[in-house]
Amino acid sequence: GVKSAQASDPSEQRWAYLCVDARTADDVHVKANAAGAKGWEMVSAGAGDDSQLIWCFRRPAPGH
Repeated sequence: GVKSAQASDPSEQRWAYLCVDARTADDVHVKANAAGAKGWEMVSAGAGDDSQLIWCFRRPAPGH
C-alpha cells in the first residue's frame, strides 16, 4: 500500500532570505560580493520597480 506522508523532520534545512535591489551591473557585483562574503548564496533575480532588479539570496537559518 501507499504510506501516508510523514511529518516534517525537525532537522530539515531551514533558510534565511535576503533580497536587495540593484540598477547597474556594478551595483549587483558590489552587493552580491558583500552578501557572498557573509555566506549568502544568490538564488533568484526578478524585476522590481522603476527598471531595477531585485536579487535574492539565501543561507542556512541560524540554529538549524
